[in-house]
Amino acid sequence: MKPHALVLAAGKARRFGGDKLLYPLADNRCLLDRCIGNLQAARIDFSVVVSADNHAVQQHCHNGGYECVVHPNAERGMGSSIACGVKSQAKNNAWLILPADMPAVAATTITAVATALQHGKHIVAPRYQQQQGHPVGFSSLLYEELIQLDGDHGARAILQAHPELLQLIDVTDPGILLDVDTPEALQALLL
Repeated sequence: MKPHALVLAAGKARRFGGDKLLYPLADNRCLLDRCIGNLQAARIDFSVVVSADNHAVQQHCHNGGYECVVHPNAERGMGSSIACGVKSQAKNNAWLILPADMPAVAATTITAVATALQHGKHIVAPRYQQQQGHPVGFSSLLYEELIQLDGDHGARAILQAHPELLQLIDVTDPGILLDVDTPEALQALLL
């Protein structure tokens, strides 16, 4: 079974100064669509984890035919969003975690992380020029820990608790590090 990707789209985008996920890019797609397009190119099933109060992103997911997981407590942070998404996809045996503001991750990178999970690895992350990036994959061995996550640190605590389970995959994809947290980062992406 292929891993299921969780696109984390429940944040408040405070550093950006407002909702950024629907911001149009040069190809007339928004950040969220670009991120999802990369998952689709890798042929990975996905769900978008959205805040209960972000009706615009919920509607966009509905219009695009994207499976949407509405998170009632998104203000609790990224860890809580991961827990919500994993619980909603408990039937799967592995999950890829990908923030929705990372529109440049190559499909080949997504495929490499998914394949490593399918071959029995428990935690998988891509690495570019000695820097770890996204998506990060987790097997069902970590299910109980994933559904207990809370706060703004994502799954960092799990990575720190199980360094022996982490498989890094060296890639030639700088997109694993490119997240759009500020208007300046978005302008660099548009150039």
